[in-house]
Amino acid sequence: MESLTTYQQTAIQIASSGSKIATARQLADLRLAKTADGRNAYPRYKDFDMKSRLSWIGDQFFGLAVLLHVSISVDTVSVDSVALDSEIMEDKVLRDLTLVEMQEAFRKGVNREYGEYYGLTSVSMFGFLKGFLKSEKKREAVALVCRQNEIDEREANARLFREMHSHIDVPELTSFKFREKSEKKTYTPEESAAHREKIRRQAEEIRKQYKANSDDKQEEA
Repeated sequence: MESLTTYQQTAIQIASSGSKIATARQLADLRLAKTADGRNAYPRYKDFDMKSRLSWIGDQFFGLAVLLHVSISVDTVSVDSVALDSEIMEDKVLRDLTLVEMQEAFRKGVNREYGEYYGLTSVSMFGFLKGFLKSEKKREAVALVCRQNEIDEREANARLFREMHSHIDVPELTSFKFREKSEKKTYTPEESAAHREKIRRQAEEIRKQYKANSDDKQEEA
């Protein structure tokens, strides 16, 4: 497991940072960023093993102590780190936060922007995280993430549709040859008379043949 500081700010950077850790847009970008293989570019708290998580939380306690000019003991930090880690990992929303989001909560929390401050304890730190989730900045960041996910989904569906239909050859309308409507033939009076006479002669021949057959049967009888 790579060190957490490979991806995020260290405790010393917390102590030296300004009042604004990140904007809502930056927090949204952290959650949206992906690596080439589709993984989160900025891992969530839950992505690390317990040893790494406890080390990182300890850094937050000591970094904030430097910022506030207060003294804390290693033993106290160790106990509070274990307690805080346990509470975070039991909450599916908190454990999905990026480390920068958590640093935002801690850094602003000690200034009482995300809840009550009861000293550098696990109680205070947990309250800061809960307060951050309800903050306007977090709500705005979530809205930005949802909006971008909707755009990405529409674009992905459009690409899929194009790929599915790209192999279908649709002939152009101009490639079809439509049969022209046949015109009704017009006969002259002479042609019509000749046709009627032909039909009359055929009918007369049929009548004579029928009569001859009938006479033969009567003679046989």
